[in-house]
Amino acid sequence: MRRWMLPKLTTAPYSSLQLTTALYSSLQLSTAPYSSLQLSTAHYSSLQLSTAHYSSLRLSTAHYSSLQLTTAPYSSLQLSTALYSSLQLTTALYSSLQLTTALYSSLQLSTAPYSSLQLSTAHYSSLQLSTAHYSSLQLTTALYSSLQLTTALYSSLQLTTALYSSLQLTTAHYRSLQLSTALYSSLHLTTALYSSLHLTTALYSSLQLTTALYSSLQLSTAHYSSLQLTTAHYSSLQLSTAHYSSLQLTTAPYSSLQLSTAHYGSLQLTKALYSSLQLPTVHYSSLQLTTALYSSLQLSTALYSSLQLTTALYSSLQLTTAH
Repeated sequence: MRRWMLPKLTTAPYSSLQLTTALYSSLQLSTAPYSSLQLSTAHYSSLQLSTAHYSSLRLSTAHYSSLQLTTAPYSSLQLSTALYSSLQLTTALYSSLQLTTALYSSLQLSTAPYSSLQLSTAHYSSLQLSTAHYSSLQLTTALYSSLQLTTALYSSLQLTTALYSSLQLTTAHYRSLQLSTALYSSLHLTTALYSSLHLTTALYSSLQLTTALYSSLQLSTAHYSSLQLTTAHYSSLQLSTAHYSSLQLTTAPYSSLQLSTAHYGSLQLTKALYSSLQLPTVHYSSLQLTTALYSSLQLSTALYSSLQLTTALYSSLQLTTAH
């Protein structure tokens, strides 16, 4: 009995036969016939081809999109960037694909995928996202710190105070950021930062710094004058004589400051100030005022007595009989 041999059909007959999917699957054709057959998407989906087949088939974007492949085929297919972009994959697929940074950059994904992707710091750094992306991403403090963003980005991001505090920015960043007074106040910067920042007088005034900060800042006389500090600040600041002289304080601060005799002597106060200050005897004695000052001060008899002035001074003072 003669055996019948099945004919080895060429691609052309397979195409024209319009076989059912079941037949195509059972035929286990090589990649070449599948490529030339130009089957419909429905056929490709039902065929359940191996990754090797899909790779060699070089399907069009339309096919890949409609096939709804699982993550495994997409990863192994190593599609070009153009294909990934046109496929409009779901965020879940992008995450599972673990694409290279180059692919993520060229994909120009919307903010939504970037947020859900939970990329590593290395990815974010290399991506060089726009400010809009960074703002909408709501990254954690750790990511912002490790990203080492440019000052321009920090400024445009309008971060919260909490982020600025935790970021531990360099002085250079703070200077260029031109933060609002509210931010500076809430940041509780160290003295070193305040000193290096060279803030304007207006900022210092509005910041309401503690006395300790003012003391450590060693501000110039111009700053102290314009700050209009309270008496309490001046007392605790322990300014040098040069500062007090240039400040031209009113009588009230001088009285409440309780300066040492050395300060009063070096300050070269006016007669009016000495008169209004009502200093204790010990100050007048140690001050070694000139006769002219004693005369103009019109001290009380008790003060003159306790001062133990020299005979020459008493003579020149032309005291009254009462004195």
